Amino acid sequence: MTLPVVLRDEAQIEFLEAFDHYEGVRPGLGVDFAARVQRVFDRIATNPQIHAVVFADIRKAWETSPMQDTWYADKRDLIKWGVLLRLAEIFDARRILQLAYYRPAQFEQLKIDSQVYDMPEEVIAHFRNLRTIGSIGSKVRVTVFDPVFQDRTVHQQAVLALLPAYAQERCIVFLDPDTGLESQNPSPEHVLEKEALEIWYAMKSADVLALYQHQTNRAGQPWIEPKRLQLAKAINVPEQAIKVASGKKIAQDVVFFYAQKN
Repeated sequence: MTLPVVLRDEAQIEFLEAFDHYEGVRPGLGVDFAARVQRVFDRIATNPQIHAVVFADIRKAWETSPMQDTWYADKRDLIKWGVLLRLAEIFDARRILQLAYYRPAQFEQLKIDSQVYDMPEEVIAHFRNLRTIGSIGSKVRVTVFDPVFQDRTVHQQAVLALLPAYAQERCIVFLDPDTGLESQNPSPEHVLEKEALEIWYAMKSADVLALYQHQTNRAGQPWIEPKRLQLAKAINVPEQAIKVASGKKIAQDVVFFYAQKN
């Protein structure tokens, strides 16, 4: 059952003004904006409690701007989505749920004949739009969860609230931080062990957990196996349950760990 989403007059005016603004920036950008807003409305109508409470009984629904971080769409993403789509095929999953630990980046300016220019927004939107993957020509649906990652607790609550919305279909639940599983000195680039465990517990049987892991050292020491064992311990599964996927001839400094929940 879905519930109606009602806009107050002030919100309706703000929405129309934003639409006109984006359409003025570039024809079609306003339409994209409206589509993004509608996706949020659809999500709220299906599950009104999907987003975290920010004050009293007020919840905040996120939908990010077209500008995404500078690492999107490099060769590691070729491996990433190749692996994820193959995992969906292997495990007969109908959806990939990408949990992006998104932090906006500041793009450097251009210099043309001594004159400094900002990077055109349409170029950023085309080459650095995390949500572009949602339009990939595949029978597997892709949902990108990418609120700005600022507060770990709020972000984790939102993730845990999101998962029940996909209770009717088998999912690849993909944890996609900048670096991977936490180190001895975790930063916003990492997923914490306790966060991975909470997400694992919240997943339903037959779902597959996948984790992006970047190389953790440059000194030639083994890094894949220690991280694989760390993940197994973190989510309390046998070591052999954690498998490894990679594309070493494309990029040697990244792997993907995955495990199916029984």
